[in-house]
Amino acid sequence: MKLSDRLRAREKKLTVKKRLTYSNIIMFLVPVAVTVLTAFIALAVAFYAFSRFYLPRMGLSMRELHDMGEQYENDLKTFGMLLLVLALVMLALLILSIVLTNRFLTRFMYRRIEEPLWLVSDGMARIGAGNLESPVVYDREDEFRPVCDTVNLMAARLRESAEQSAAEEQSRKELFAGISHDLRSPLTSVRAYTEALLEGVAQTPEDEKRYLLKIHTHELEIERMVEQLFLYTKMKLKTYPVHMQTLNLRRELLRICNDNPMEHLQVINKDVPPFAVYADPFLLERIAVNLLGNSEKYRSGELATVRISAEKDGDGILLCFEDDGPGVSEELLPRLFDAFYRTDPAGGSGLGLAIVQQAVHHMNGSVWAENRESGGLRIRIRLQEGKENAENTDCGR
Repeated sequence: MKLSDRLRAREKKLTVKKRLTYSNIIMFLVPVAVTVLTAFIALAVAFYAFSRFYLPRMGLSMRELHDMGEQYENDLKTFGMLLLVLALVMLALLILSIVLTNRFLTRFMYRRIEEPLWLVSDGMARIGAGNLESPVVYDREDEFRPVCDTVNLMAARLRESAEQSAAEEQSRKELFAGISHDLRSPLTSVRAYTEALLEGVAQTPEDEKRYLLKIHTHELEIERMVEQLFLYTKMKLKTYPVHMQTLNLRRELLRICNDNPMEHLQVINKDVPPFAVYADPFLLERIAVNLLGNSEKYRSGELATVRISAEKDGDGILLCFEDDGPGVSEELLPRLFDAFYRTDPAGGSGLGLAIVQQAVHHMNGSVWAENRESGGLRIRIRLQEGKENAENTDCGR
């Protein structure tokens, strides 16, 4: 192995404390070495200049200067010993100061590094143990602050993810409960009518036809629930294909209402101008049908009334559905569009409004609910405005 590779491998094994110690030693030794080298060079230059220029001016030679020195040899030896002692004392003081300063700086700097490292390590250990509610508290504004903030941000993201997972788990439970509830009733009816037919309860062709129509009605109900679940799953997984186009809003809503009549529902849509909206026709129909069906399902009397209106809202179109039903309590409004959430435990799986929200989001719109002052529920949907005048817009698919 090369020397450089060995040094690099050794350097990787150094702890922070050892690095600080070595750096402090080098920080003092390098200036001292430079100072000593500079002093020797300065003495050499001074001696050369003294012997070359100053002695001739004084009328002396090196020989004569040497002879003069022999007269004071004893005094010079004493002076030399004094200089040597002083040099040794200064060297000892220098070494002592280096050692003490190194220890002080190492401990001072290491404490400033050890504390945040311990805080980060302790915070990561808490996160690993599942404690996401205790952030790393670090009040200094230094290089370790972003690290501690990042750990806290990671804990917050993990907490959000855990809460989302818990919410999704609760949604799955509500899904199973809702779907089981919704399927049990039509399946029970289908089974009862089928057994009645098999046992010959229907004595006349009219009774048989009536039983078969009941079975067919419940079969359509089951098919509709399965379709709703399949559609929501595809949109939730973002695998549903969206085909956006410019639509005549009034003409499209008239077609939807005509194609999907409801027995206990009266729709008033004369307040819908011929605005151009940029939307997917299938998703727009699904939104309208689900909202109208929801109003019919939760009507207060024998007949529910839904008023549909629209107006411009900046660069978008604000579509509004208002019914005369019982409305929803204010504390339940924020959860109204949650998947599989039901304001009435006996009201089904709650997929209808969840599909509405997903469909609106797939068209880059927004939806929210509010209670009417005179009673009933108001659903507002903001859609993108079309790029052309909608009076003669072709709304065919």
